[in-house]
Amino acid sequence: MLDLIVQPGLVLPSDSLGFSAVRSSGPGGQHVNKTSSKVVLRFDLPSCPALSPEQRSLIQDRTRNRLDSLGFIQIECQATRSQHQNLEEARNLLAALLQCALRVQPPRKPTKTPARAHRRRIQDKKHRADVKRGRGKAAAD
Repeated sequence: MLDLIVQPGLVLPSDSLGFSAVRSSGPGGQHVNKTSSKVVLRFDLPSCPALSPEQRSLIQDRTRNRLDSLGFIQIECQATRSQHQNLEEARNLLAALLQCALRVQPPRKPTKTPARAHRRRIQDKKHRADVKRGRGKAAAD
């Protein structure tokens, strides 16, 4: 298996990736009962030498629901009937997952509500209150 390029400057070595092929479910007739086309790709996050400790903790925090008890990330793919295509798709999914996990969010700049929007909201509330006030019982003469 080849090294996986996640983004410029980050290449996962092939020895931290492992895959197994298992029998796939779904349509396919007799072929699906004879071949192992589903791919389970496992990424050894705790001992990957390409990641810094900061990157490793960031990935752990953001992919917490995909980690198993040993800290491995597991990706399953059975989109096609070809084991090779499923392996490529699983590698692409892992790269996309890691890119998303390593993306640094810019700090949020708090903004103020524009004065016109504030005035409009108060005006709408007063109008709604007048409408509801007008629904009361009519005064007896």
